[in-house]
Amino acid sequence: METKASAISANAMMFDGEFFEAAALARKFAGDGGRIATMADVVQARRLAEHDELIWQRPIITSSSEYFGLSKFGTPIIIVAHGNGPLSDLEDVFISYCVSRGGQPKNGLISQAEFLRLESGAFGPVEVVPLAAVWQRKHPFQATLTPEQAMEDPLVRARLGDIGDYYIARHRAISLEWAESKYLGSRGHECMLVNRDPNRQSYLSKEPDGNVASAHLLGVSDLVQYDHGHWDDDIRHTCLVSALSCYEWGDEGWVVGYRGGHMLRPHPGPGIVRDKFASVWQRLLKSGPPPLPNSSPVRALVRIGDLLFTRHETSDSGPDGGEPEYPVSKAEYLESGTFNFPMIDGDYRNPKIDHKVIRANTPPWANAFRVASAHPVWKGDDPSHHVVTVEFHRIEVGSRMRVPPMARMKEDFDLLLSLEV
Repeated sequence: METKASAISANAMMFDGEFFEAAALARKFAGDGGRIATMADVVQARRLAEHDELIWQRPIITSSSEYFGLSKFGTPIIIVAHGNGPLSDLEDVFISYCVSRGGQPKNGLISQAEFLRLESGAFGPVEVVPLAAVWQRKHPFQATLTPEQAMEDPLVRARLGDIGDYYIARHRAISLEWAESKYLGSRGHECMLVNRDPNRQSYLSKEPDGNVASAHLLGVSDLVQYDHGHWDDDIRHTCLVSALSCYEWGDEGWVVGYRGGHMLRPHPGPGIVRDKFASVWQRLLKSGPPPLPNSSPVRALVRIGDLLFTRHETSDSGPDGGEPEYPVSKAEYLESGTFNFPMIDGDYRNPKIDHKVIRANTPPWANAFRVASAHPVWKGDDPSHHVVTVEFHRIEVGSRMRVPPMARMKEDFDLLLSLEV
């Protein structure tokens, strides 16, 4: 019998982080003949997946794209392209979002000439939706849609692609199962989809100027419990919904590299190292380099569950951050100390901890320390500094085998694929 693990699709892998970094890894995984997954690819994978699988539980930025401008007849239209068009290449995405805006990352733009080429089919098949058709719904980008409304919405259908009806049916089933599990029943809890336009460049704020057209990649959110009301009544209700949206610079989301074939359940990618570290860390170990001649004998530590590791020196310095490196075979807690570290630009959420200061004040009988906690201190209404608690230890590192840096493991696709077995 096929298990969920064995059904993981080796021809697709998910990547998170800063968009262009994640997208570059996804493109590298996809290789020649592959691509970053389009909205249609994601719709197909979600249609076949259970609601608790990663493909439903993560917001995803796709290689499908959407453009808003004036048609050859001078009327406002929206054009949707699935994997083709002016944003089909990562370099073109960067140019559209950043270079075309004078180097200031904002929402994407293309020229009117490119927009008209897109409308004419020069880049391949596209869906053209007149803005007037979108306006048929009273609040097209604020309302939460029922399955029936979603199937009637021309922009929803264009965004979801050819098998959108199957996706809507699957989403409806998941949403109703969720409502039943919460003892809400199906009546009044059928809303399931939100259709969004760009926050910073709304399609409804003003008509295109005929010189440039807006250009955005399309994204789809994870499943979210959403309490909301409607414009035509004052009754609020809670539903399980997802949102179709336009990627705006700085938005977070996952990117899927797709090699082709049938995309069933994409591999979780580098996230598997974080999620399954306790059970897979020994399979990650590689022979490590000898210590640098001038490296400090006082090692920074990171605890992951019940496991203790030295941490990679270039990784995050905070109490919850840091990448594990050498496994600690023996550790003896000695004592604790506190340090005050100034805040940078008033950022009280992300403490800036100077390991050099801690090392300079480490007791001579300790050879390691662990940042246990960091708490902000306020003076009146202004953040002042962080009080950092540090534990000092005497440790032994048993071997030269270490966990490689995450930057290296992210590109070791064979290793990542092997961890799912």
